[in-house]
Amino acid sequence: MPAFLKYIAVDNFKSYWGSQKIGPLKPFTAVIGPNGSGKSNFMDAISFVMGEKNIVSAISRSASVTAIFELEDGIEKSFTRVVLGSSSENRIDEETVSSQQYLSELERLGINTKAKNFLVFQGAVESIALKNPKERTALFQEISRSGILKEEYDRLKVEMSQAEADTQLTYNKKRNIALERKETKMEKEEAEKYQRLKDELADKQVELALFRLYHNEKNIELITDELQTQQQVVQRIEQSKEGKEEELKEKKKEQGKIGREMAKTEQEIREIETEINKKRPTFIKAKEKVAHHQKKLETADKFMAQAKKAYRNIEEPKNVKLLYDVLQFDPPDIKRAVLFATNNALVCESPDDAMKVAYEMQDDQRYDAVALDGTHYQKSGMISGGSLDLARKAKRWDEKHLSNLSSRRKSG
Repeated sequence: MPAFLKYIAVDNFKSYWGSQKIGPLKPFTAVIGPNGSGKSNFMDAISFVMGEKNIVSAISRSASVTAIFELEDGIEKSFTRVVLGSSSENRIDEETVSSQQYLSELERLGINTKAKNFLVFQGAVESIALKNPKERTALFQEISRSGILKEEYDRLKVEMSQAEADTQLTYNKKRNIALERKETKMEKEEAEKYQRLKDELADKQVELALFRLYHNEKNIELITDELQTQQQVVQRIEQSKEGKEEELKEKKKEQGKIGREMAKTEQEIREIETEINKKRPTFIKAKEKVAHHQKKLETADKFMAQAKKAYRNIEEPKNVKLLYDVLQFDPPDIKRAVLFATNNALVCESPDDAMKVAYEMQDDQRYDAVALDGTHYQKSGMISGGSLDLARKAKRWDEKHLSNLSSRRKSG
């Protein structure tokens, strides 16, 4: 336990007559004075109370030295050594104790009498410096009290060596077992991996076979369907061929009939031209009437001009123009007739633009519009003309014309 020496009380010890109390001492205290002033006797008093035996006798038959220590908790503890003639006694806090108990209590304070670790006398440092390494080691062992543990130390050292050898042997065995276990584990993992890959390969092979079988069946179905389709196409072609051959025969017959009718028609045309020449004077009179009515149309032209201006200002869709503006006609005298016939219709580049002009203008106005392909969108909602409508009409005209020719042939 931590403690420091606070007082030394001497009674008739060596040169100290009577009772003397030296202190209080500090953790670091220097005792100085001339020779013979008692410095060495003070050191002897400390040495005596700490358990040293080879001390010069006291002044009288009885002498004592008391060392008072202050412990960590502030409590003071006194150690007293008394000389009575040729005997001595030891006291701790005024209670007589045995020498062994006395020394044990001092050891608890860190004072080892045998090691003499509490005082360094004059010449001791020089003596230690002159010792050889072995003697110095022995001194240190005595101070540290490790010498008394030498036998136990040697025994434990032998046991430690044996334990280290056993440990090394066990470690080597464990390492070998770990290596064998690792190798076995790797072999097991490799075998499991091989088996897993083998199973996966078998599964993949089965899956591949099923995949091929499935697609082969699909291809067979597709080829079968395509074959049936081609067979149907061939059958239709054969049927169409027979019909076309019959139609060709009929067309050849109709061609001869049409040739005869064309000759007859040419004769009729010549007769009509003769009739026109006869009616030419009547045409001249009609022309004079047209001139008369032309003046009436001029008034209408002004009104129509205003309407044209509105029609010509359409900006969206692009390139929308009056049909009248894009027509070329000859003679110029039929200008008003053309204007009347076109009826302010607009011409557009595409059917979509024509439909937008006819029905989807932003000002909610509707206009008659004609696309470049001939489709006519009337603002009333009717749609006519165009390539498809012309094809239908041409087909109807051909059928009608053929029917008329056939009727004439039968009647002739």
